[in-house]
Amino acid sequence: MRVTAIYNPEAGSQTVTRRRLASLLERAGYDATCVSAKGKRWKDALEDPGDLVVVSGGDGTTAKVAKRLAGRGVPLAILPAGTANNIARSLGLDAPLDKLIARWTEAVLTPIDLGLARGPWGEELFIEAWGLGVFPRMLERAAALEKMPAAERAALGTPRHGIDLMIDLVMSSTPTHWTVSLDGEDRSGEYIMLEAMNIRYIGGAMELAPTADATDGALDVIAVREDERRPFVEYLRAIHLGSVPNREFTTPASRVEVHGAKVLAHIDDEPWPAADGDKAMELEAGTMTIEVQPGGIEVLL
Repeated sequence: MRVTAIYNPEAGSQTVTRRRLASLLERAGYDATCVSAKGKRWKDALEDPGDLVVVSGGDGTTAKVAKRLAGRGVPLAILPAGTANNIARSLGLDAPLDKLIARWTEAVLTPIDLGLARGPWGEELFIEAWGLGVFPRMLERAAALEKMPAAERAALGTPRHGIDLMIDLVMSSTPTHWTVSLDGEDRSGEYIMLEAMNIRYIGGAMELAPTADATDGALDVIAVREDERRPFVEYLRAIHLGSVPNREFTTPASRVEVHGAKVLAHIDDEPWPAADGDKAMELEAGTMTIEVQPGGIEVLL
């Protein structure tokens, strides 16, 4: 079987080299062409990928390869090598690379949903999540820390992150009125956070939507109003501790419409649209529509 393997040599702590990946695939009997996800060659390699595309890296690499393959009828196999591995973890693919490759002979090609977000500035597919409010602010915090000189970062001490940071922002964010519709049902109100989850995990492996299933043809929508801060914090703490929360915060929907949200949005782990200059101001100019794309790609599971 001829396969094209796209790998990120800088992903996570377990660096995936061309030599290691080629050796794993060839020992399993695959005729493999391995191409780095850095640069532009990987896009050219996917023009004639053979019988199977393999992606080895973190969530960012997995998402960009999956979105490139959407609708092309070429199956994907995932070898997680990142830090969080939200996509692989949600699909039950959190195992050593050699064991995952050995499973391919008996694996089933499974249609996996994607999401599609549309706004006045364009449209983009996503595989993890789209959202407004708290999570984009978390991304901004992370980006600001990354740009900060090392001495300045050290002076700040250990920064809040993950669930702890999300809780801080849930409690401190200013509510905004958003016109929201879930499958045609009006859910407008004063919100601090809205997430449309395609998979269970987001960010640093935070299980924000435990019931999300990327094969069910629906998104799990988490909408947090101003008066729901404390119940949502309890929900987050319960999930983080592995217990069952007292209240469910997810609602399945195949279509979400939002108007009047003058805040940054995100797609997966990036701002949407790119946060440059006054782009954030454009979010009030029109309606954002988020829809599920059932079976957008096929993955070996």
